[in-house]
Amino acid sequence: MKGEMTKQDFQPIGKDKRVNQDIFRPTISYWADAWIKIKNNKMALISLIILTLIIIMIIFGPYIVPYKYYEQDYDNTNISPGEQGHIFGTDSLGRDLFSRLWIGGRVSIIIGIIVALLSMAIGVIYGGVAGYFGGRIDNIMMRFVDVMLTIPGLLINIMLLIVLEPGITTIIIAFGITGWLSMARLVRGQVLQLKEQEYVLAARILGASNRRIIIKHLIPNTMGPIIVEMTLVIPSAIFGEAFLSYIGLGVRPPMASWGILASEGIKVMRFFPYQLIIPGIIISLTILSFNLLGDGLRDALDPRHRI
Repeated sequence: MKGEMTKQDFQPIGKDKRVNQDIFRPTISYWADAWIKIKNNKMALISLIILTLIIIMIIFGPYIVPYKYYEQDYDNTNISPGEQGHIFGTDSLGRDLFSRLWIGGRVSIIIGIIVALLSMAIGVIYGGVAGYFGGRIDNIMMRFVDVMLTIPGLLINIMLLIVLEPGITTIIIAFGITGWLSMARLVRGQVLQLKEQEYVLAARILGASNRRIIIKHLIPNTMGPIIVEMTLVIPSAIFGEAFLSYIGLGVRPPMASWGILASEGIKVMRFFPYQLIIPGIIISLTILSFNLLGDGLRDALDPRHRI
């Protein structure tokens, strides 16, 4: 039949086994892959740069000017920014706002980091145990978390600060009491998914203890979400410290914090607005950068989005 194809019309093209064995994508580690995605995320990269600059200024900023954050100069009160060597001006007591801003940043950032580490330590252990054992243990442990979450965390912090003497240690304890709750729920959910994986079952068959399975297998595989959660806990703690210091329950003068600077600036905002605007910008920029970095890390550490 005319136009009908026969075997002679086809020729084998062959197969080069060496081509099939070539590696077209270089092998990179999980964290290297995450770093590449962070660099490709402009907002996350800009946030990381801003946070790095803020931390550098927190460390070295107070030494740029010759003024101490606690020195009072009643002859040079409420000086505008840039005058007489005061980069950000002075407050109503003649104290240099530039040095006070970065000293206050030390207090706020340290509180945020310590609260995040404390929340991670408690939340990871609590949530890991609840998720791994499940059943009645999980039910009892998570009902306690649910009860704690029904109580406003800020109310607990204020009540504790009223009973105890206000200060950095008290603020850390106050935020640490409630800061781990969301971390525990996150870790518990991750562990519930991971504990049925094949490598966990293999570890059980080989005789690994529950403690070893949780520490060596489950918790390391939840580090991505944990790191993202920590980047959200830090700005929350910074904002909480700023609010408590603003209402007079935070760090005590002459020690500075961003909340104290905002509280002092609001009193003279009508006449000297820079005393509120400058710390307000730094607080907002820091919190925004942490949140944007957290969003970038969430995408970068998701293994389903590998490059």
